[in-house]
Amino acid sequence: MTFTESDAPPTCVGILLWRRTPRGRKVFCLERDRQLILPKGLVDDGEEEGQGARRLARAFAGARVGAGRPREVPPGDEGAVSWWELRWRGAAEEQSPLEGSRPLWLPLEEAQRRLAHRAERELVHGMTPTLLSRWRDAWDRPRAARARRTEWLLEDLRRRIESRAQGDATGDAPSGWRERALLLLDRAGEAYGAGDGPGWRTALHEAQRLDLYGLDPLEREAKAEELAMAAEQELEGSARMAVLGLLRDGAEANALVRAAALLDAAREERSAAREERALLGSALAVGLLGLWILGQSAWFSTDAALRPDGLYLGVALLGAIGGATSALLSPGRGPALLRPILGGLVAMLLWLVVAAGVLSLGPLSPAAWSVVAFVAGFGERFVTRAATQ
Repeated sequence: MTFTESDAPPTCVGILLWRRTPRGRKVFCLERDRQLILPKGLVDDGEEEGQGARRLARAFAGARVGAGRPREVPPGDEGAVSWWELRWRGAAEEQSPLEGSRPLWLPLEEAQRRLAHRAERELVHGMTPTLLSRWRDAWDRPRAARARRTEWLLEDLRRRIESRAQGDATGDAPSGWRERALLLLDRAGEAYGAGDGPGWRTALHEAQRLDLYGLDPLEREAKAEELAMAAEQELEGSARMAVLGLLRDGAEANALVRAAALLDAAREERSAAREERALLGSALAVGLLGLWILGQSAWFSTDAALRPDGLYLGVALLGAIGGATSALLSPGRGPALLRPILGGLVAMLLWLVVAAGVLSLGPLSPAAWSVVAFVAGFGERFVTRAATQ
């Protein structure tokens, strides 16, 4: 008898699904016939073990999870089940637990005490957080809270769009606006999970604007008043006049969408400016700290001789501080963190030209050399201007 691959028994995969809570980690279990077990199931044809584990997490717990990682099988349980550890990332729509089983989220200690099989108790014991992981959990807690608020925002908008009947849309609504809005919400969720902040905000704002087509007349009037008030408070000059002009003739859906787009663009611009200022402020702080360390260590000598004892680093730090200051005074000319680096490079180039005798600045005191290196950092403007033209 010839043994073929199709005759091989199907692979069984088990999942160690856990989530953070204010009182510590909890693991997902199933209670069936008065026994507590970890979820497990067969891998479908053409499916890898990791894909099967993520599918089981959605089916059993309604969980959206990350890539996960395989776990070493406990001694004595080799070959029976392939175990995967997965972390809860949010709720998914799909959930269909086994009939007759009760899903439970239990603290690790309680799960270790109640699980029916020794191998599963050992697996859960291996999930006990170390001191380093506890610190990491505390560090990530604010970000996890922001992620939960983002998920609630997306789910609330999704339910609102799905609840609108086809007849609610205005006559000027584009065909398929509801389907496109739901697709954009999916993209927003994927972008947020991947850490793509600009992508997630762009998709979310476009979905919110499409949702305006489903408003009834009273809702449109209230939205028009809200947008007008926001324009008065947040916009200036021609941008404010453009938004108020769109809303002056009535609360038509197309006018609301265009006004909301102008407001979103202005908010994105302010958000980008805040992020750029924060990055440049961090670069300035690091540069000043490094310069202070160099001064304390007597590394930075202003002697014109080329010596590899910290001279270049001191010049580069002064130029980087000048480049960061230049970027703060004249924002929007290029990537925020690239401009201090360019300032440092320009200062180093000037120093090399002077040291090689190509350019003479005459005898300068150490303080004067520091000012020259700082001012040279402003030369990054010429580099960024040439690169953007």
